[in-house]
Amino acid sequence: MENSLNIVKYLRSINTDKFKSRKLIKINGLEMYEGEFCLYKILYLANIFYYLLNNNYLIDPMKWKKWKNGPANTKIRKYFKLVDKDYNLEDKIKFFLDAINNFFIDASSTELYEITHCDPSYIQAEDNQEIDIAKNIKYYKKEYKEAISCFKQKFNDIVA
Repeated sequence: MENSLNIVKYLRSINTDKFKSRKLIKINGLEMYEGEFCLYKILYLANIFYYLLNNNYLIDPMKWKKWKNGPANTKIRKYFKLVDKDYNLEDKIKFFLDAINNFFIDASSTELYEITHCDPSYIQAEDNQEIDIAKNIKYYKKEYKEAISCFKQKFNDIVA
């Protein structure tokens, strides 16, 4: 698994508009920064996609918690205000993150909210408790089959 700080820094460097946005949005009565909100959702989905491609997680899956507005990672939360430079990632991981960013580039915060709130691992978790992605791998393989097939065709180098 990669260092989550490096992953956050890299994603924020390739999509500054989306992941550094300080625009306040309100969902479920809670105000938050749109950039941080979208970053959590993309990282959560990236972790699932990465597992489906490589049978290994990108980020420790047990660090994800069920929060009211979707999956969140408390370790990543403290990185949100850090300066985004000096990330150290393998080219394979950068390539994968570029692909994930491009795959979800047009997804709005509302769409990302809807995707993660339909996620069975998120639904099954208790509030503020860990999300267990592993128990729904069969679901993800079926649900994301077409997307993963596309990733494998276009991004053969990232598949182990």
